[in-house]
Amino acid sequence: MAALITGYFVSERQAKESALLQRDVADARRRQADAERTLLEQHRAYWSREYLRTLRSGCIYGNLDRKPTATIKVLYQGDNSEAFGLAHRIWSGAKRAHWDVEESPQPLPPQNFQFDEPPSLSNIRDFGLTGILLSPRSTEIAEGTPEQTLVQALTWCGAPPKVIVPFSSEAITVIVGPIPGPR
Repeated sequence: MAALITGYFVSERQAKESALLQRDVADARRRQADAERTLLEQHRAYWSREYLRTLRSGCIYGNLDRKPTATIKVLYQGDNSEAFGLAHRIWSGAKRAHWDVEESPQPLPPQNFQFDEPPSLSNIRDFGLTGILLSPRSTEIAEGTPEQTLVQALTWCGAPPKVIVPFSSEAITVIVGPIPGPR
């Protein structure tokens, strides 16, 4: 009888230890999955940024050449070399395609630059901190317009812009820099 009682208590203790071990294994697997997910997100962000660094103005030129043209103004975040590099490649591609480009890319005006409405971030590719905003000359982007051509060219080259409210009826404005809104 004593052996039976002892066996019962040993079995109960082993069951508790087994449950604790199973819980520890489940926690370890969850932490591993979280770490793998974080690593994958960092990997995607790195290669997206790396692609932007290697984006050639020739891709933009090839997609803008012999298409409807317009005046284009390219702005970038002044203290961001990555934004300047991308802005310069966009500007250079448009210039080579004989678009009417305003001077070289200009830094965004200091702190007084405000968006009329914060754009949605839902369809912006993850570039880390850098993205492209495009402000058309009017609220509608019709088929065959230079705005549509520019959106398609940037998208085809792997840098899809987020279209925001118009700033000017004179020129298409391309803004390269941090995307405003929630992070």
